Amino acid sequence: MVYKVIYDNVKPRKPTNDLTYDEKKLLAGFSGACGAIVANPFEIIMVRQISDVGRPAEFKRNYTNVAEAYNAVGLEKPHGIWRGLTPHIIKMILLNTVMIGPYDQMQERCWNCFGEAEINKPIAILYASFWGTLFTLPADNIKTRMQNQFTDRSLNRLNYSGFVDAMKKAWYTEGSNAFLAGFYTYYLKVTLYAFLTLYSTDWIFDYSRKRSGLKPEYI
Repeated sequence: MVYKVIYDNVKPRKPTNDLTYDEKKLLAGFSGACGAIVANPFEIIMVRQISDVGRPAEFKRNYTNVAEAYNAVGLEKPHGIWRGLTPHIIKMILLNTVMIGPYDQMQERCWNCFGEAEINKPIAILYASFWGTLFTLPADNIKTRMQNQFTDRSLNRLNYSGFVDAMKKAWYTEGSNAFLAGFYTYYLKVTLYAFLTLYSTDWIFDYSRKRSGLKPEYI
């Protein structure tokens, strides 16, 4: 929504013009950062609810509902609902920025090879999702580590003072596996996310263009 609103206000007014790839990347990155800030408290709750499954009772947080969980997280010191926000913002900026360029570029290449074919968008999404996964999985893993920490430091295997400290300790203790763990599962998640967001965005753009009376060759 953020991307679409800003895009409509800054795009060139001539119907055959569009923003450049770099402009789209910048806009997509800003939209991702906005989404990360809004979603961060709920990301913390989700991470903790998943990690609580199968844990001994003394290590469970036992949130009964989202409102209770939100209040509990908000009272935590020192970071509260902003725990892990830095890697979360980095992840979402990279995810949107890295994917929008390859997605548009691959669509153009597919159009040159196959013409106006239904297969163009799926190929572009699979291609863009690979790069999105490769660039954002390390930040997502660090975000998860930070958001899953207990306020009682004695309960944590490792304690982190911030984003950089978490990266250093993850590298020293687990090496590169700390950053690329869950690659294939995360790739599937990013691909599904891309199909839902990029397809829906394209549909909105196409619908808007049709409503504005553009000829089919511009759509």
